[in-house]
Amino acid sequence: MRAAITIALIVGALALAGLPSGAQPAVIVGDAQFELSVTEGLEHTPVAIDWQLGHAGWLGEEADGLSAEVALEAGAAGEMGVLYAILRNHGDDRRLLEVTLAADVALDDDSAVYWDGAFRAVHPIPGEQFPGEDRPRGAWLLSAAGDSARAVVMGVTPDTLISYAEPALRYVPGGGSRYSFAVRVVLDPGQEESFALCAGSVPWARYGFLPAVWQAYREAFPEHFEVGEDVADAIWGTSAMYQSWSRGEVDRERLRRLGCSWDWCYAPFKRAGDMWGRDDEWEFEPLAKSYADRPRVIAGADLAEATAEQFRDARADWFAEYGLDCGHLFYTPSGIWVEKQLAQEQFPDAIVVNDELATELSVWVTGNDTELLMQPTGTSYGERLRADYALIAENLDITGFAFDVCVAGQRNYSDAVQQPLAGRSWDERGVFFDLGISMVEQMRFIRGLSVERLPFRQRPIVGAGTSFTTWHVDGALLELTLTGVHRDRWPLMCMALGGKPGVIWKGWEINSLVQDVDAMSRADYLRVLRNLADHVHLKSFEWGMFPGYNYLPGMDRMQRDMPLLRELVRSGWQALCPVTAAPEGVVLWNGRYGDGAGTYLALCNPNEGALAAQVNVDNGPLGEADCVFVDRRDQAEPLAQTVADRQTRLSLDLPRHEPTVLRSVLAVRSEQPLECAAWVAEDLDRVTATVRITAPQACAVALEVPECRGFAVAGVTVNGTPCGNLSAVALRAGENVVEAAYHSEHFALTQAQLEGFGWLTDEGEIGFAVVAAEPERRDCRRVVGRLARYFRYYAQHEFGHEAEPLVVVTGAAQADAEHRVEVHIGDGTEGNGWSLADDGRTLVLVAPDEQEAIRRADELLAALDRRFEHTVPFLPVYGVTAQTLADRGMAGKTMAAALAEEGLGE
Repeated sequence: MRAAITIALIVGALALAGLPSGAQPAVIVGDAQFELSVTEGLEHTPVAIDWQLGHAGWLGEEADGLSAEVALEAGAAGEMGVLYAILRNHGDDRRLLEVTLAADVALDDDSAVYWDGAFRAVHPIPGEQFPGEDRPRGAWLLSAAGDSARAVVMGVTPDTLISYAEPALRYVPGGGSRYSFAVRVVLDPGQEESFALCAGSVPWARYGFLPAVWQAYREAFPEHFEVGEDVADAIWGTSAMYQSWSRGEVDRERLRRLGCSWDWCYAPFKRAGDMWGRDDEWEFEPLAKSYADRPRVIAGADLAEATAEQFRDARADWFAEYGLDCGHLFYTPSGIWVEKQLAQEQFPDAIVVNDELATELSVWVTGNDTELLMQPTGTSYGERLRADYALIAENLDITGFAFDVCVAGQRNYSDAVQQPLAGRSWDERGVFFDLGISMVEQMRFIRGLSVERLPFRQRPIVGAGTSFTTWHVDGALLELTLTGVHRDRWPLMCMALGGKPGVIWKGWEINSLVQDVDAMSRADYLRVLRNLADHVHLKSFEWGMFPGYNYLPGMDRMQRDMPLLRELVRSGWQALCPVTAAPEGVVLWNGRYGDGAGTYLALCNPNEGALAAQVNVDNGPLGEADCVFVDRRDQAEPLAQTVADRQTRLSLDLPRHEPTVLRSVLAVRSEQPLECAAWVAEDLDRVTATVRITAPQACAVALEVPECRGFAVAGVTVNGTPCGNLSAVALRAGENVVEAAYHSEHFALTQAQLEGFGWLTDEGEIGFAVVAAEPERRDCRRVVGRLARYFRYYAQHEFGHEAEPLVVVTGAAQADAEHRVEVHIGDGTEGNGWSLADDGRTLVLVAPDEQEAIRRADELLAALDRRFEHTVPFLPVYGVTAQTLADRGMAGKTMAAALAEEGLGE
């Protein structure tokens, strides 16, 4: 397919040689042809460009001083071609230009679909389509038109930052529809602007129109839809929802057991526009609410009384204690809101002008002030913002940054945009600049700041997930609920995030969903809450979202499955899930993670009873080979399936309100149909995947084995013989056995050996000591702290008493305990993981640096959770208050226990 695209593009380019002046280039991608045109102003006056074929694309000249370069790249963007354009203004006048790609599209009248960047795709009506009002204009720089057979996609590349990029469709039933996509640029004399358009014809629309579109876009530009390897591990968990931010003593072990690895540290500053806390800007009178009307205390510092220095010291101490362990993200209102008095006094050039936006808000960023909307790009405020980010990064132990109101589509028409800024556009109101561009610029600046003081190489940035800014963050807090009025928005947000994690905000809304909740019996209340919890649980697996802290306490199923959900999300959620089920009418909510031999499928049964279903997996969208699966929950039990004609077919029993997770353990390319059964034996130190393949006759196949996080492939055998060339494997007629063996890269002991270590006495006291040469060093202190909190927490909640503190010594001879854990980090140590000494009483951790040591410690605790199992009981959260828990007899219990008391056991 990629070669065909390349040839077609070359042919299309060659056809341009010798074009008459004013002719427009044509772009051919697959079976779709797009025409490129340039017009000027609101009148759309054609710009007569003399196009000539150059060495790397097209060159164009226009009589009034406009020059253009257009280059095509195909193949690297998968199903899409990319058109890179540079426009230069050599004349004396400002140019307001519109560059448009357009294509004639044949749409099936019954299944025609148009998506203009709104939160949903629609069936078009005859004539011109008009943007819906449920989105900021320009927020999504992508669009599509098509039907059940295919989708035609046009947009900009994710790294193109432009203020106007809009689609249009003139729909003609029966034929003759015209689909286009335009960007608008402003060129002052001597200015140049560059951007990149993408276009293509997308297959697999039969598995969902928008999923097919977003899947193709992600595969074309994967780096914008995946978390980078250098980003801190905190991103791979859920939000603590302020449970670790400025609340007194923080229960870090409770948060760990709930899967909370980062926290959105709301407004850790006194005044928006001064995130650092400068001495000369500290004293001022808030315009909205005084500190008497609304006291603010941050990290123990009363902002009405503390000096700037006292506040900075208290905040630094708080982050030093919790910032890395709790994944603290320093909050910023995306650098676009500044306290009004500060804005007017120091940064008047940055104040946004747009009478269609709320450019002034009260009780907003900090809850005390009135703030003005600002443009950082090209203004004096931008200099201040960069200085604040640099000071914060240099001086505070924070994990990353949380970008609030991180949504593009807000246009500034002030004098600040009259300078030659990159990315400006224009409309009927004049020249404007989209503030979303400023947000992305801030993220790029943050990623360039030093991480010398941190144990990882890149700070995570969490945003909102609702516009093109999503392509530049590492994860998102989705500020909506699965049951609220905007519940139709999160599918698009998840598709825009791609394989990056999102967290569901906000909590239970039972009071807004059910009339007269107070009149409900305890049994009815629990039944409704359980069904809501099941809904959130299944949707999390379908869409690759983490439930936030507010959804987790007391919920047995969610807590039990959080490690599995994290495994899936880290494998990379995919928009397109090519799964169908029979009998007809079976309703499943399906999610897909990973690709190729590493594919996972989550089959979620929302029905009121268990289902016996025939599941068919179309392997075409997954990769070049056909997947063979195991049931991830019961992977030791052989799972039978048929692989034929690029399909994998399974018969499954799907429990009520449960996600069934299929994990691919092998992918095979075969001309013959194969009957397979697969199972896995797994331990801490090794994993063995076995697939029994029955072939109708002797044949040659190609095999692919997936990667297994934390493990290395030790070898693959076929019928007991080591196989060195997996691309040409001879199967005999009848039964064959393929085994893929993996060995752990970090555990040199079994689960039984780990659980048999003397962690706790029968009385619930800690039964081991820690040996660390420098226990006060931050890396050692963090590892030891994890072990101490783990067993003291378990003793408190399962034995009902406070265990004695963990003993830490600097030499083995000082340890009186029968068992000990030795910690060796850095300083020339060799190895990276856990091992057990021959006496079985000394567990040794060796790690090259702090980041690896924390990873190994967290993996150890996750393995220990199987032995020291504990469900965090109900606690007051959003939607379920302390009074509700007391009135309903739920405090200190779990959902399973409360249901059992009402005879509603699962």
